[in-house]
Amino acid sequence: MKRTLFQALVLLVLGMLAGCSNPAQGGLEPLSQNDAALYDAGQPLLDEALGTFGDLMPQSLSPQAASPRPLTVVRDSEDTVLIGGPWRPPFPWPLPPVDKPLFITIKRPSPECTPPSRCYPQARMAFLRQAPQGGYELEWFGAPGTPSVRVPAQVEAQGNLEGVDREKIIVQFSINPIEKEIDIIIIIGKDASNPARMHIVSSLPPDTLPGRPLNRTLDAETYEARFREICCGRPKPFPPSWPPVWLQREDVVAVAVLYNNPKLQGSGPIEELVGENLGFLYLRKKPWPSPGPTTDCGPGNVWCPPNTDPFLNLRLVRNPDGGYAVQLTKLGDPNQVIATLPAQVSANDEGTRGVGIEDDIASPNTPTLELRWPRIRIRLII
Repeated sequence: MKRTLFQALVLLVLGMLAGCSNPAQGGLEPLSQNDAALYDAGQPLLDEALGTFGDLMPQSLSPQAASPRPLTVVRDSEDTVLIGGPWRPPFPWPLPPVDKPLFITIKRPSPECTPPSRCYPQARMAFLRQAPQGGYELEWFGAPGTPSVRVPAQVEAQGNLEGVDREKIIVQFSINPIEKEIDIIIIIGKDASNPARMHIVSSLPPDTLPGRPLNRTLDAETYEARFREICCGRPKPFPPSWPPVWLQREDVVAVAVLYNNPKLQGSGPIEELVGENLGFLYLRKKPWPSPGPTTDCGPGNVWCPPNTDPFLNLRLVRNPDGGYAVQLTKLGDPNQVIATLPAQVSANDEGTRGVGIEDDIASPNTPTLELRWPRIRIRLII
């Protein structure tokens, strides 16, 4: 009887290991399905948030069609933050959209937060305003009965924005929860011959502004568990340090995991990390703004879909000019170098984990990804 029980336990353990040990397990399909499920879950959450702000929303938005709202969501080691549009495409207002709602932010604290009543997501909404002293501001609204909060906003325009066809306007949201910045880039189509676009950058609402509580949530834990199940069997130079940091947007998905590399636990200069494997990155560029294959392969042609195994090991190296670079190698074979990309690398004195994405009005198709782990901060153009 004991022998039979022992054999059953052995078979169970082997079965669990086998389910996690195939480097090609599932390929891109289950990963993309996992990404899509999380992104799709953001839509009803945004809908609920907009419903709570019905007292502030323009009546002209009520008959809008059921197109997905643009959104970006990031997860650091503590919170999940979603930023989305309080409208459905097409973009409904003339530019610049003064006195119109531009941002909805939804913040879901870590499940370990206390008391449990504070763990539900809360929503806040921002209007673009002309500042009395000139320039622009965002006015953030939170819980009913609480005063709104105004923060400075930078508005940058390029090209002729007069009388543009709003059906051709494409919107992307960027967010950097590390720096507590938020922005929206408005692109007039994808026609390089008419680079009309607008970029609005401001700060996230302060935590002192109470939000409007929501009943729905984003199941970040299920997303992370599924990601871990798919990626865990791939060989790595060091054991991974969970949880990951990740972001989702219409055009890109990125999940970054730090290694339990003993050298990453120290407090010395960044130079000590040159030649070290820091972590791995799952990065997938998605067809956007319309379905279909994309030919945008990014720097070094390293983001080219389709890719059956879009996992890359990150190693810090030196450039010939003396600056830092990130060497991207095959996760299962760190000696197989795929590309070496210039990177901005600095010390992370705060010891926090996070991920963000930023857009450039001069080059909206090449956003910058920022990764911050304890001890190191990396910025990469993707």
